Amino acid sequence: MTGHFNRFSIIRWTAVVAVTLVFFLPGWVTASSGDLAFKEAENDVSSTPSKAALESVPGSDATQAHHGTNDIRVMTFKEVEVGTTTSAELKQAWGTSSETVNFDGALVWIYRQEPFKTIEVTLEEGLVSSIVIYLKNPIQPDELAEKLNLQALRFVSIRDELGEKLGRSYPERGVSFGLHSVTQEHVASQILLEPINSEHFLLRAKNDRKHQYQQNLTDLETTIKLDPKSAEAHNLKAELLTILRSPVEALVHANRALELDNNMPRFRLTRANANAVNGNLDQAHQDIEKVLQNPNTEPCLYAEALLRAGDLCTAADVPDYIRAFEYHQKAIKHASPLLEDDLIEVRRNSKKTLMSAHLAVATDIAFGGWKNKKEVVPRWLDRGAAIAEDLIQHEEGDPGLRLVVSQRALTALTGIQDRVNPVEIADAAIRRAEKIEAQAADPLYKSQISWILGSTLVDVVRIEHARGQPESARKYGQRAVRLLENSISQRSNSDESLLLLGEAYFRVGSIYAVLLHDHSSGVDWYDKACELLQDPRLLATTRHNAEIGEWFVSMGVSYWELRDREKALAVTELGTKLIERAVQGNQFMQEFLKIPYRNLAHMYEQMGDKQRAKSFIDRTTSRDQENSSKTR
Repeated sequence: MTGHFNRFSIIRWTAVVAVTLVFFLPGWVTASSGDLAFKEAENDVSSTPSKAALESVPGSDATQAHHGTNDIRVMTFKEVEVGTTTSAELKQAWGTSSETVNFDGALVWIYRQEPFKTIEVTLEEGLVSSIVIYLKNPIQPDELAEKLNLQALRFVSIRDELGEKLGRSYPERGVSFGLHSVTQEHVASQILLEPINSEHFLLRAKNDRKHQYQQNLTDLETTIKLDPKSAEAHNLKAELLTILRSPVEALVHANRALELDNNMPRFRLTRANANAVNGNLDQAHQDIEKVLQNPNTEPCLYAEALLRAGDLCTAADVPDYIRAFEYHQKAIKHASPLLEDDLIEVRRNSKKTLMSAHLAVATDIAFGGWKNKKEVVPRWLDRGAAIAEDLIQHEEGDPGLRLVVSQRALTALTGIQDRVNPVEIADAAIRRAEKIEAQAADPLYKSQISWILGSTLVDVVRIEHARGQPESARKYGQRAVRLLENSISQRSNSDESLLLLGEAYFRVGSIYAVLLHDHSSGVDWYDKACELLQDPRLLATTRHNAEIGEWFVSMGVSYWELRDREKALAVTELGTKLIERAVQGNQFMQEFLKIPYRNLAHMYEQMGDKQRAKSFIDRTTSRDQENSSKTR
């Protein structure tokens, strides 16, 4: 007594975008050595630093630091503090410098004090603006950090465009180490002290490879506090909030980034992603088109924009899989020449785009009108998986990309449904997610992985239900519900969050009601589904109406079987109205109203309301006649 909308829904698309973005954000954002005023050390390297050097490095005579998140303060060195100490105070404390040079409009006083090689103090407008300490005997950076009481703080690595380490920075103290390579390892040969600045907090959030979301949010908030006009910080926060399913707040920061810098294609693509997750597909499409039309868009970003354009085609109310396929093929064409680029960031992001585009093509074919899906779809999935492995093995890619492959594979396989067995992929996804969670420290990231796995298992339930496998469907469905319930407390109650959990409840209920003919157990789950799916936010827009409407009509059957006629009629009428809204003006989709109308006609007839029963029978007959006349 229910129809079936076999399409790639907005629920699946937003889940796909989120799981991809989790492992897609740029890593190893680079800075040149000049940005940190490091200079290459010329001294020979001793295997062991002198005891005097260790005892005299800055901070060794300081009080033990408190390493809380809000403990941000400049480190002093021999009674001198950058940004505060004047030239007169410096001279009084250290005496006259050995040498004075003028560098780019600033005075540099050079001191030669044991046990250091040299100390360079830069003065601007009469204040100490930075101190560079050159060590006679370089030291392991971790050992130096412990000596400076920095070991409890997170550092950010500074790399060049090729990925080579140049240094590390501790943003909360304004301290950086200059590194150089010695026999396969990097040692610290300089220490830079400078005022607290926003750039290093921003760089730490950018370069995070361990998904420390809570710390990243804190770093970005600190960056914005120190520099409210940092467009890059607003953009990165928008990307992170999109991942964390806070799309409304993400859009605020995406808009602010473009207000501050309207010429950055990356910022516009970020806003497109945030708009898409918010359901603003037209605005998302407009932003992507501007990225594609911008002559300044870098090739790597251009390929990613093509990928997103294809994704939008599958998220439309009436998905266009042919057009999506064309966009995704173009993304592959534009990303492929970049795989051998000298810059590690370009190579890595191009491979991520290529991986995602191959997985997306598999989905396009699975849900589109192509033939031989069972043979063709796995080939595209295998190619995507191979690219992911190449990323992990050769580009230091995130191992979590394997979870992306599992998630995207199961999404694609829902389009084939009863032709494939999803259990092997599902179990692999569970193992991969459990491994990631076991190694993760950040609670927001753990919650995100639980949510991704939960949404992945909902796909498994869809497939197993279509294959008529109640036990397997129930096992994965109940696990999906637990994961989604546990992780939703860490997330904002976005439309998508409510919708996915509501669908999970519905799917488990339908296993009992449809596959096991146990309507009593089924309505226990349906009650939970109805509570979430009737949220005004979900009913206010039309993009979810078709699916939610179908679910309500299906649930109405079980309520009717249990003689809860009032509830059965209410949810069936609600479902019918939602489907009517969804198919309005679309002649092809009018067919989806036949079953709801017949169900309502039957209900009203059984309840003795012959007139209303006839009205729904007439609607069904009328639509049959309209369809018949159009096919002649």
